[in-house]
Formats: sequence, C-alpha cells, structure tokens
Amino acid sequence: MGVVLLLGLVAASCGGSGPQVHDLTAGGSAQESPAVGELTDLGAAHGSVVKVIMTDFAFIPETSIFEVGETVVFDFNNAGAIPHDAIIGTEEEAIEHAEEMVAKMTGAETAKEEEEEEKVPGIDLAPGRSGTLEVTFTDAGDLVMACTWPGHLEAGMILDIAVTE
Repeated sequence: MGVVLLLGLVAASCGGSGPQVHDLTAGGSAQESPAVGELTDLGAAHGSVVKVIMTDFAFIPETSIFEVGETVVFDFNNAGAIPHDAIIGTEEEAIEHAEEMVAKMTGAETAKEEEEEEKVPGIDLAPGRSGTLEVTFTDAGDLVMACTWPGHLEAGMILDIAVTE
C-alpha cells in the first residue's frame, strides 16, 4: 500500500486568462454559502479547481456535485492541529482504506499489502500544509471524500460527492 496523501480543496471557476479561486470557506452571503449538508454544484458552477479546508474533524465545504467527465483539481489546506488525509472513492473504499491505515500504523500490514498501489486517489497533509489532487469523475453515482487516519472517519470527517450525468 502506498503512502496516503492528505487533501485540502480549492474551488475556482473558469474564465478570463485562467481560473479564478473561489474560497468557499470565507464568510459570504447566504446564497454563496451552502447550508450544512446541502449539495453544492461546485464543479459546473466553479470550474475545475475546488478549495477544501481540512479541520479537526471536518472538510469545508461539506458536500459537492460534479459531472461525469469533469476533471477537478482539489486544492487542500490542513487547517487542523493534527495530520489528515483525504481519499476520494465509494464509502466502502473509504472504510477499507481506513482499516488499511490502522493495519499499517499497528504493524499488522503485510509486505504484500505495502507494495499494492492505492486503489483510490488520495493525499496526506501535515498540519498547516497544502497540496492538490486531480480527479476525473468517470462514472455517475455517490462518492465520498474521507479522512482515513484512525478514528477520523468515525469522528465524521467525510464529505458527500454526487457525480451526475
């Protein structure tokens, strides 16, 4: 299993000479800031770069909608006091990855498991660090962005992603 990377997301829209960054974590009007749990069409409305803030223990924004075929660069910033990661996949893949993280950290992982490549895109970030992850959504359906460090997923550090046709 390869090293898991922590993700922080940056949202930006297309236009002009390049993408404009949309910081969805800043204060704004009620129309600009979605309600907790509300799906937000970040991809189509904001272009190909989405800013995501990692906190102890949440992602901001909390939910997102993208389209099949859309390529998105997630620009992550770990604003938390502890390390976080982010993987993008199904809820089952997130749970499996979290179990693999526990096995790796407790030394229960086998040499074969260490050599396997990551099945889902992901990033690891130390506190105060930033990084990007590029994802192309190929199939419609429900995905999640999840922190799979031991206990983080269980603490609710998960973001719902809907991929539409």
